Amino acid sequence: MQDQIPHSPDHTDGRYAALQTLYADVFDFLLYSIAKMTDVDACVLFLFEDDRSFVIATTDEAVASKGPTDRSPQQIIEADIPFSGASRPAFSAAFPIINSTGDTYGCLYLKKATDKILNAEEQEIIDRSVRQISKWVVGKTKQQQLEQYDNLFNLSSDLIGVATFQGFFSKLNPAFSKLLGWSEEELMNHPFFHYLYEEDLDKSLEVVKILRSGKPVVGFLSRYRTKHDGLKWLEWTCTPDLDKGVMYVIGRDISDFINNENRLKESEQQYQQLFNSMAGILGIHDFEGNFLKVNPAGLDAAGYSEEEIEQLNLYDIVIPERHAAVRAYLAEVVRSGSAHGEMSVLKKSGECAVWYFMSVVNKSTDGTDQVLTNVIDITEQKKRDFELQRAKTEAEQATKAKSEFVANMSHEIRTPLNGVIGFTELALKTNLDAIQRQYLEIINQSAVSLHAIINDILDFSKMDSNKMKLVIDKVELQEVISEAINIVSFGIEQKGLEVLLDYDHRLPKYIWTDAMRLKQILVNLLGNALKFTEKGEIKLYVRVLGGKDPSQMKLRFGVRDTGIGIHKDKQEEIFKPFTQEDGSITKRFGGTGLGLTISNKLLSLCDSRLQLESDFGKGSDFYFDLVLKTENDDAEDNFSNIRKVLIVDDNDNNRKILRRMLEIKNIEVEEADSGLKALVMLT
Repeated sequence: MQDQIPHSPDHTDGRYAALQTLYADVFDFLLYSIAKMTDVDACVLFLFEDDRSFVIATTDEAVASKGPTDRSPQQIIEADIPFSGASRPAFSAAFPIINSTGDTYGCLYLKKATDKILNAEEQEIIDRSVRQISKWVVGKTKQQQLEQYDNLFNLSSDLIGVATFQGFFSKLNPAFSKLLGWSEEELMNHPFFHYLYEEDLDKSLEVVKILRSGKPVVGFLSRYRTKHDGLKWLEWTCTPDLDKGVMYVIGRDISDFINNENRLKESEQQYQQLFNSMAGILGIHDFEGNFLKVNPAGLDAAGYSEEEIEQLNLYDIVIPERHAAVRAYLAEVVRSGSAHGEMSVLKKSGECAVWYFMSVVNKSTDGTDQVLTNVIDITEQKKRDFELQRAKTEAEQATKAKSEFVANMSHEIRTPLNGVIGFTELALKTNLDAIQRQYLEIINQSAVSLHAIINDILDFSKMDSNKMKLVIDKVELQEVISEAINIVSFGIEQKGLEVLLDYDHRLPKYIWTDAMRLKQILVNLLGNALKFTEKGEIKLYVRVLGGKDPSQMKLRFGVRDTGIGIHKDKQEEIFKPFTQEDGSITKRFGGTGLGLTISNKLLSLCDSRLQLESDFGKGSDFYFDLVLKTENDDAEDNFSNIRKVLIVDDNDNNRKILRRMLEIKNIEVEEADSGLKALVMLT
């Protein structure tokens, strides 16, 4: 007997491989017994599928070695099977294996070299053997089908179950517990009505009534409670079996779909409410310009009813002269998905309006493209713009006339005023008695003050009309600083104040700037400090703030005084033209209130501005920053021969500044606050 069983083709291997594994020894023993009891030489068991045959068992080695064959079942039954090493058999017979439907799916083949006639007992043995083989094959096939159904039942994500018409489950797959959280025992111990959402109970009872009548139900929706107080939307397909008194149910979780639908409906409702309640104009049209919907505000603005507007096109509400713009707008929307701009429209009343629109393409609920447009009526704004433009033109003309008048008047006033100043200065150099000198000094000071006021007004007028231009040139920084201090030094000396210069040793020798305007700003700041400082000192400082590039630096210029200071709440006011801290300041100290304004306007031409730090009663610090092109002199000062310096000054701050500058040069410093002390130190 041959142990090896040949492989079958792939499509039969899957179906009958289990038979070989499970019944191999049994089939071998059965065929061996049949061959002995019927006195034949060989016995072979074939099974058929898809016009192919598969050798399940055999007592003949030659057959076993041939393996699967492509011959049809009819050919196997009707023709002799060739055996290697043997002549054609004298006796052969094939007994079909038939299933319950009458289909032949195999055969038992017998062969003997000599003639033979089967007797009744041998025929009975063969018939019983064929029936038993059929039972085994059918049983195994059913078992495989049941296993497949069981796997499908257990692994399905859908809910599959069997329930009575009274609502009790008799069978459930694991998907029930996995989805709802209840155990199988809990679900089977209570009718499924127990787990239904209350509002769905009546509908479910109606469905059961339909099933009791023998009709299936497809697509029924109900909500089931989960163990953790949630709800699941389930869609059911139910088929009744009245004979067994049960219904077969398949449920699918559609909670996400329902929730998404609800959110979509809620979103649509909110959108509709927002669309209708918006005070602004909203409209929807298609790519041809046909109106689909317009909100109440839009209908009111255009003067049309909802029925009327839905019969109109964009071309119907736009003046004919602008139809080309409508075509361009629609083309832009189709091309880029959005558009914005202005459009002249014609209301139902015949009134013209200017609308500013912003349009985007979006999808409607049915998936078609549509254009959502937000519109602002800018008709009144356009009218105001026109009026403003006209007023601006008139104001510019008036400003030009004012500037020309101020320039002419300033020239006319300054000419005789220069004569007054010049001749009073000449007169003061002659022999005068005390009263005459006093009168002439007052006249001269008044004329100089008036001259300064006129200059301020003229500068302000130039800047107000944007006629002020900077002249940038290479200048020596120390020279500009010295000239600014010299201009106010006489006044500082008269008031008995100290003037200090804090000059950063890293400062460049040359800068590129408008020297006259920089000096004007510094003189304005120094003049303010002089005006509002009764005692103490005024310090002009220049520092390097940053910039690794030696050809460009950020410099800070500032003037700090020990004057009256400025209240916090007034510090913004003083930068406005013709404004001082309060009226008493003007009466006490004089001035036009233009100095800081002019300085700030000049600085704005350099992308800078004045900044202020001040404590009332203690003094003020005005400063500004400039980024300037710079250059250093190649020749450096040689201090190598100076080893020690004595600083003599009664002002502590002066001595500190000088000490710092000298120590940077590695020079030893000693200080004396009086000439007498210096003499003592030197002797």
